[in-house]
Amino acid sequence: MFRPLLSLALAGALPACSWVPRIPGVTPYRIEVQQGNFVSQEMLSQLKAGMSKEQVRLTMGTPLLADAFHADRWDYIYTREAPNGKRESRKLAVYFADNKLLRVDGDGVQLEKPQGQPVPPPATQAPVAPAPQSAVPPASEGAAAPAVQAPPAEEKR
Repeated sequence: MFRPLLSLALAGALPACSWVPRIPGVTPYRIEVQQGNFVSQEMLSQLKAGMSKEQVRLTMGTPLLADAFHADRWDYIYTREAPNGKRESRKLAVYFADNKLLRVDGDGVQLEKPQGQPVPPPATQAPVAPAPQSAVPPASEGAAAPAVQAPPAEEKR
């Protein structure tokens, strides 16, 4: 008899936990939530094209995302939610070539040029591999071109 009454009393009291009385002028405390890597303008101004990955890591900190499929790209992402609910988000991508800093892309970022060298523009397409060289020497003028042979078919086992 005691257990069913206790269960009923708890079930009836549970919805009361979700209701909080509102007092005019008094609001609950809300914290500021920051996540990710904060990147200041001072940190960005220290980056120079041609820096090693270790130098960039010392300047910027460990990247939030270091993708195994894109080892030459580091992503620094920062979000902040103010107590009033306003959200701020920044994204920064650092690209390397031959373990040297190539370029930085992100929210209003400009990378300084080292010693008068131009910073290459961002690649819009993947580089195209050159066509493989043929083992057959080019035909001399006036001679017929050799016939192209298909590779031998593999045997199925």
